Amino acid sequence: PAPRLRPPAIEAAAPPPLGQSKRVSEADPAVIEECIRGLLRPGVMNLAAGYAHWDPPPECVKAAADRMTLGNYSYAYTFSSEVNRYGDAMGLKELRDALKAKLKKENHIEGREVMVTAGANQAFINVVNTLVDEGDRVVLFNPFYFSHKIAFQLAGADIQICESDSRFDPDLWDLHRILNESQHIGKPVKVMAITNPGNPTGAVWSQNTIRVLQEICQKWGIWLVSDETYEYFLYDNAQHFSPNASNGVINIFSFSKSYGMAGWRVGYVAFPPSLAGAMEKVQDTIVTMPTMMSQFVALEALKAGRRWVQGHVKDLLRSRGLVMRAGDVFGTPEPKGAFYCFVPMPKNLPDTYVTAVLAKHFGVLVVPGSAFGMSDFVRIAFGSLTGSAANQASLRLIKGFGEICRIGLSVSFDRIMSQPEMNGRYGSFPPLVENITEQELVKWEQKLNSPMLSKQAGQKAGEDEH
Repeated sequence: PAPRLRPPAIEAAAPPPLGQSKRVSEADPAVIEECIRGLLRPGVMNLAAGYAHWDPPPECVKAAADRMTLGNYSYAYTFSSEVNRYGDAMGLKELRDALKAKLKKENHIEGREVMVTAGANQAFINVVNTLVDEGDRVVLFNPFYFSHKIAFQLAGADIQICESDSRFDPDLWDLHRILNESQHIGKPVKVMAITNPGNPTGAVWSQNTIRVLQEICQKWGIWLVSDETYEYFLYDNAQHFSPNASNGVINIFSFSKSYGMAGWRVGYVAFPPSLAGAMEKVQDTIVTMPTMMSQFVALEALKAGRRWVQGHVKDLLRSRGLVMRAGDVFGTPEPKGAFYCFVPMPKNLPDTYVTAVLAKHFGVLVVPGSAFGMSDFVRIAFGSLTGSAANQASLRLIKGFGEICRIGLSVSFDRIMSQPEMNGRYGSFPPLVENITEQELVKWEQKLNSPMLSKQAGQKAGEDEH
């Protein structure tokens, strides 16, 4: 046979570098992880991560133990087959039935399908994947929960930010402006997402506000997605209300905060039955199902119920008061729900600089407000604080905020006095300088590092309390 000829060599161009998708690279960063990685050191109190200080109800431990048996060795356990095998993608039937009963009794939500998810964030991702196509317009209210924005960014949505008033209630005039403009250009809003009680503000919207938003969504043909993770975290006789229209409303809840189960990753979502097939498709692809053990634990937690959670929430009142004592210097709105204080900062200081100063020099880690859409704020989470730790955090914040206030005023004053035509000789002073330079910030960082001002983050709790 004739010999086989080798094909001629093809001169290939250098392959392009391997990279990530444009959607991911342009999405906002995972801000909590960035804060922890960059600023959390031994001795720094973590007031960035939002979690409750309590553990799950004792019955949850028994529920987990009942599905474990001691193996051939004293340190080896085996699990029952109902834990080891796949379960229903929609969630454990007993748990879903119990959740439907809870939704009917407490939230006045009936006629919905319920899906158990690996936390509320995964529930939100499921909803976004089910409802949103690339380029669809969606609405978030400022300040927003950063994970909601990132979920929309990953879906390629056209995100419209609606402003809020000084109490963090939605600005309905601005909302109607967005809706009208969107309709005019042929891109009507498809989804509106709310968080009530609010993260990062702790604001609790009234029944009338929820009703008005629900009516607006029904009138304009918009899906209303309501994240109600903090439904049980209420203070000063505040009340939580769920939007509960039979169609067009999706409600998301979580076990992470209420039952101290952040590590177990269990949430749930109630939605119209018409979406069941689509939601199941997304769930089966992303996570298949939440872990079976977590669902059995959640079922026992649900039996402890609202009263058990509210008994623990009362303990947060003292922590809220101590954090508010520090935030009062800046006129912080008092939160009526959740476990966050959203503290306004001097407008002339970058929020990333503020968070760095608080962590490095005063031993408290907070989240910059720009992650939530408002760069002149920081968020403080007080859910993890108890006893002397709450005292310690309050004192560190008081010292830190005092220094932040001094920096903001002093930098502006130095700049103003360096310009004779603006220093007040002619009867008026200009407002605070807003465009502070990097050089000026470095100058203050050097002052903070001086021996006289240095207050190392790892100072003892006893010294703080004194």
